[in-house]
Order: sequence, then structure tokens, then C-alpha cells
Amino acid sequence: MNASNVEDTLLAFVQRYTAHDTLPAHPRSSILHPFSAKSQHAPLQALQQLADASTTLSSALSGYASGLHDVNVDSKLVSNLRQCTTIIRGLHVSEQDTHRRVDALMKRFDVKSGALYEEPIPLDRDYIPEWCMSRIETWGTKAGMESFTEDKKDGRVTMVLGGKVLVIDVELTVQRTPVPRIELTSIKTSHALPSGTSSGVNALAERSASLDEMLYLTWRKYLDVVQRNETDSAIQAAHVVRDVHSQLTYLMKLDELASQEGDKGIRWFSDVGLMCSVAERILKTEASVVNSLMQRSQPVPLDVFLNRTHALPLPYLMGPSMSFLIHLSPLAYYTLVVSQKRNTQREAPPDWYFDINPLVIRDVLSSRTTRPSGATIATLTLSTDYVPFNGTQASENISDPFAFLAPSELMSQLESTEAKGPSFHLPGTSSLSSLDHTLPEIPAPSQGPNVSQRPCWILDFTDGGANNGIVMSHTRMKEIQRIVLPDKASLGGAGMQQFPGGMEMQMMYTAGSWVDLLLLPNDPPSERYIATYKSPSGSHPPLRLRLKSPEEAGFFLGKVPVKSLREVLAILEASLSYQCWVNEALRTCDWLPEGREIVGQNEPVSANPESEDATEEELSAILNGSIQPAHVPVNVFIPTPSIHSPSPLDSGPSRQPAPSMPSRIFMRLQVRDSGGGTSSSSLTISVAHDRDNHGRGKSMGGVRVDVAGTLPYTIQQSGELEELVRRGAVFGVAGRVWKWTT
Repeated sequence: MNASNVEDTLLAFVQRYTAHDTLPAHPRSSILHPFSAKSQHAPLQALQQLADASTTLSSALSGYASGLHDVNVDSKLVSNLRQCTTIIRGLHVSEQDTHRRVDALMKRFDVKSGALYEEPIPLDRDYIPEWCMSRIETWGTKAGMESFTEDKKDGRVTMVLGGKVLVIDVELTVQRTPVPRIELTSIKTSHALPSGTSSGVNALAERSASLDEMLYLTWRKYLDVVQRNETDSAIQAAHVVRDVHSQLTYLMKLDELASQEGDKGIRWFSDVGLMCSVAERILKTEASVVNSLMQRSQPVPLDVFLNRTHALPLPYLMGPSMSFLIHLSPLAYYTLVVSQKRNTQREAPPDWYFDINPLVIRDVLSSRTTRPSGATIATLTLSTDYVPFNGTQASENISDPFAFLAPSELMSQLESTEAKGPSFHLPGTSSLSSLDHTLPEIPAPSQGPNVSQRPCWILDFTDGGANNGIVMSHTRMKEIQRIVLPDKASLGGAGMQQFPGGMEMQMMYTAGSWVDLLLLPNDPPSERYIATYKSPSGSHPPLRLRLKSPEEAGFFLGKVPVKSLREVLAILEASLSYQCWVNEALRTCDWLPEGREIVGQNEPVSANPESEDATEEELSAILNGSIQPAHVPVNVFIPTPSIHSPSPLDSGPSRQPAPSMPSRIFMRLQVRDSGGGTSSSSLTISVAHDRDNHGRGKSMGGVRVDVAGTLPYTIQQSGELEELVRRGAVFGVAGRVWKWTT
């Protein structure tokens, strides 16, 4: 070991790895990878260090054992050492118990639990203005800023929160009579550069958003909630305060970096604007092309745009950084539509491209309390505590952290594919591939305890730690790895992973598939899942869906280190859009492992259905072939995406494979032959998220439906099914096709 890592005693060396939070109690393959949300406490690196520690400890104990046989041992010394060890052990156990108690108490502040202490709003409204001003001072002090308050006439109060570079000027209006009230008039940010000049942070405007506006909206919301005098005002204010603390903490992180670079430090605050100008150019071009392909005079539907192109950039959505709206489920999109109808007085900018007002998008998506579950957002932030996987330690024994859960034939396909940037497949957008923006970075310290750490940009999919991230299949994860870590794509043996110390671990499919992780992450893996799909209009009998779990591992995608906008767009395009689509499609039904399923909601399975007497109408329907079954069996399976092979259901001329692998859901059911009679035949339906599909019939594109079987199939029917999929009825396609055959 290095001299800096030597512990004082062997006991202290052991206790370092017996702490309750050193390693996860129940590690899963879904978190043992470098893109997990827990990468700053990477279990892979902890296991590597534990293996090294075990080797060192074994060598030390062997040395002690050999020395005991060579010299005379003082029994009193041994007794004193044992007594000392017992005392130290007791102190260690007591310390760990204290840590556990503190962790249990701090869970109230855990972002995932959503539990917070309420804001102590004064009951006497006369004290609210002064109390609100004191809270603003507390926010700045807690973030490491200095605060100054200056009273003015006519009820105007100016407060200044200052860091080393960043200065925030807050102007408030206080009304004393008849009802005491405080209003936020304006917030302005500026930079105090070492040269003595100042620079406005809003020199680069980003569409309808700016840093000042983000702070203004958040702080004004806090003042409004505090003065509502409602029963839940205290807890709502606590949620807003959490956002304020997060914003100021991040700004002070940038402030510290800016202060170290002199006048050049302004780049840490202006980078979002520079990146937004590039992203805006891409957005404008792609939106214009999609609108022309759809031949619409109206703005482009937002869900269609996300299905056809790259993510929607939203600067300053959830903090002083850039966010990207990756995917909207049909329910989330409908939530935005309904919210816009309720806010008809708010007009969209004249140059806006989509059918949803940007102000509505920000109102609904900026807060965790109002954001629908089907909205997938990634945030690009600068992290000072994230340790990206660079392979300097683990690569000697772990050649590929994703190699132990993949079929060998799939891995050979992935290895033969070179790392790539984003693809612009729409007509007239190929020139956009040259656009890029390199994120600012600082050199790592040449010496010191943090020589291996430096601030790095990460693409966060956990909403700041509110969730574990996005469930990803192994294939999609390998695509991201090829983009971010192209030099770490070498593979070890399929299914067998070599670990330090000569230890081998068999990990092939033992942790279940990505479908298990998506549907029931806390239950044992199941080979098949059962669900019942009912038509809202009752146009067809309930569908008895039987899903075969794919033989492909799953992971939680939490955080990915990136260096440029090009990498960000490539990651969002390569895997996330497709994976989010299939995830939300599966979530439209309530799945249960086979053996614990139910026929429908609150409909128990009949103990002996054959004992029930049939009516005359049912017997007549059986004889003439018009019987309506109690349910229609549908087998569902999701194939592992192939990079080079097109779908067997693709019709027409051979198409070039998409740069990214489309997600497909296959459904197989029995339908009546088109010639009539009581005979039936098998029919297979393929539903895919296909960005290259421009739409058929009245469909608007982004999805593709193909039917293979004896059913007469028209372009108009194809467009109808694709529009059905866009509206969220992925499995309703099987019922619609079955209805056409009756």
C-alpha cells in the first residue's frame, strides 16, 4: 500500500471497512456500474479497495504469526492488547450505532422520501414581512454569501447577497396597511470581476428564460405561498426552500471556480447561454423540418417532436443549468395540454415552434410537485463530488463493468460499431452534425489529497437524487458506454467476470432482466408477467397480455460524465428516447408475475368457470361463430435490439438501419381467417418507436406499426394504428386488429 493509506493499527484498518455505509447491504447489478447515481461512492471501487485491504491485512497477519513463533511472548502484554482491542471495539460499535441513528433522522431531509420539516411561518401576519427578509438572509448565509439590507422610503427594501464574484440584488416592496404584505419587485445578478468591471449575467439571452427570471419566479413563489394562509402553506414553502437552497448552493459552486480564474472566471456563468445558442439553432432547424414533413400550418405537437428528433433544451428549468426534456408519455403530454387550456390568457412567444406554451412547460415541469411521472428530464450540471469511472484502478482486473450480463453475439455486434456522435436523419439537417459546444473544465490539481478529483460535468437523470434514474437495458447501456468511454469497450468472458484476488463471480442473468427492474424492482425476477388491458370504449373484449421477460440485464442510469454538447445529444439520441418509450409503454398496464395475476381490476378468477350454465344466446353464438370471448389471449415479447438486422416485419424496399436501435414490442394473437368460418390463424403485430417513420394515413410519425398475417392491411389502417399508439394505447392495437377480423 501507499504510505498515505497506512492505518495506525490493524484494528483501525479493519474498522474502515466494517462501517454500516461502506458497502450496500444488498448490492444489485443495477447499481454496480459507473453510470449509477451512487458513482461518487462507487461499489465497484469500494470492492476493489476492499480486495486490496484484504491482501494487505493477510500479509500483516502472516507476519505477526511468523514472529510469534520466533520470540518469547509476554503474556501480560498480550492480555493488555486484548483488553485494549475490546475497548476500541466497543467504541467502534457505539460510533456505528450513532451513525445509524443520525442517518435515520436525516432521512426526513432525504430528497427521495420527499419529507421535509415545515417552514415556521409566524401566526401573526404583522411579523411576516420582517420574517421573510430574515429568511432571505438565512438562505444567503447558509450558501456562503454575505448579506446586506438597506431600507428605503415608500416601503421599498433592497437586499444584496454577495459571493466572491456573484452578486444578487433583491428589491422588495413592503406594505404595512391595511394587511401587512411583502412582494418581490425584482432580482438582478451581476459579476464583481477582479479587474473592477462588472458584467451582467444576462448578456446572453436564452429564449424566455434567464438566471434572473429563474430566481425571481422561485423566490416570488415562496413569498406567495407563505402569505396564502392555507393549511398546507408551511409544507409547500418547505419544498420551495429546498429548491432555493439547491440553486444558491450551485451558484456558489460556480462562484468559487470563477474566483480562482480572475476575469476569465465569467465563463462559468455564461456557459449556459453559449450552449443554449447552439442548442437553439439545432432546435429551430429540426422543428421547421418536422413541421414541413407534417404539412401543418399549426405549431408542431411537442410529443411528435420528441419522438422524431433530439431532446428539447430548457435552460434554467430546475436550476442555474441546462435541462433537456427527453420524452413525454401520452399522459404527461395530455397533462400539459390540459394545463394550457386552463391558462389561455398566457400567450406563447410569436416565434415559438410547438403547440405547448413554453411558460406552461416551465410551470408544470420545473417543480417535482407538479411534474407528471411520464416526463423524463436530464439536467447537465457541474459536480465537484462525482468521481467518474476512469479505469485507472479497476481496469486492471475489471476490463468492462458492463460485460458480465450480455449474450456473446450481441457483444460482438456492439464491439464492431464505432463510437459516434448524434445523427441528424431528417432531410436538410445533416449540416447540424458539425455544431458543438465544449463544456468548460479546469485542470486537475497536480498534488494534494484531491489529486484524482476535479469538477466534471455530469448528465443527471435522478432529478437531483429524487429517484434512482432511468431503467435501461444492457444494450442501451453499452451504447452510452461506447459514446462516453469508447476506449473501455473491451470485453472479458461472456457471463464470467474476473475480480481482484483471483475471485470469479457468475453474473449471467442472476439478477433478472431489465423488465423485472422496471415493473417490480423489489420482487424476485419472473419469467413471465400477466396483465389485463381493457378498452375504454368497450370496443373489444379484455386483452389477456402475457409478457415474456427478455434475457437481458437491466441497470439504473443515474449520472453520466460528459464533455460537450455533442456527447449529450448522442447519449439522449442513442438510447434514452427509445428506452423511455418502451418503459412508458409497459407502464400503461398493471403487470403481475405469472401465478399471482388477476383477470381484471377487482375481478377475481372464477374457481370453477366450467360449472356455470351457458345461455341460449351463448350457445347460438358458438354455433354460428360469433361468440365474444371473455378475453383475448395476447403473447407479448420484446426482442433484444439488433444493430445490423432489420425487423422481419419491415415491408417495402430495404432501408438503411437507423444509427440507433429502435425499440420494438411484438404481440401475437389468434384471429379468425379472412375467408370466414370458424378457423383461426396466428397474427403478429410489431409496434416500434421509429424516428425515421414519417407517418402513414393520419399518423404524425415517430412510431411504426406493422402487421404480419392473413389480415387485409391498408395504409389508412396503418395510420390509424400508429395514431392509436401515439395516444398511449400500445396494447390496444391488438384489440383493434382483433376487432377488424370479427
